[in-house]
Amino acid sequence: NMIFKPLMFITSIIMIFYWINYELLFKKIFPSKKKINYFTVYGILSAIFLFLHILFLGIENQTDLIRQFRRIIIVSFIIFEILAEFYLAKKLYNCRNILQQYMYKKIILAKIIFVSIIVFATFIILFLLVIKDMGSNFNNIAEWNYFTFLLVFYLLSAIAWKKDKSPVTHR
Repeated sequence: NMIFKPLMFITSIIMIFYWINYELLFKKIFPSKKKINYFTVYGILSAIFLFLHILFLGIENQTDLIRQFRRIIIVSFIIFEILAEFYLAKKLYNCRNILQQYMYKKIILAKIIFVSIIVFATFIILFLLVIKDMGSNFNNIAEWNYFTFLLVFYLLSAIAWKKDKSPVTHR
């Protein structure tokens, strides 16, 4: 509680900056497009739900209502995170010809493949959870390994950008 929770709170705040910075980057590269991107909205929502999930971690004497609320929060985090990653990967892929001067094309493709794997894995995990109660140990192991796997998307972002390229606006 003294180390893990504060670091996770910081992580959720950094995630908000991540999604906002991608939005600002796209507005800088494509200034003629004024609408907000779906990935930004979904990404910020995922970070907020992660923050709420962390807030309720470690609460003892939970009622059924609190347990249900925590499930809704965690499912919301997962759904919004997957949607954010999907829409960002789609946007990167659709703009890959312009973005290739800033990003490695293979990493953009890797993000698409990664998101496809995540969506497939999510359906399998949800299917398993629906058809059979796997127990709390399985749920905890699956949850934290799944979260760790979701972070690979952010790692791909860290290595996707070419060095010393400042964005040039395209109209």
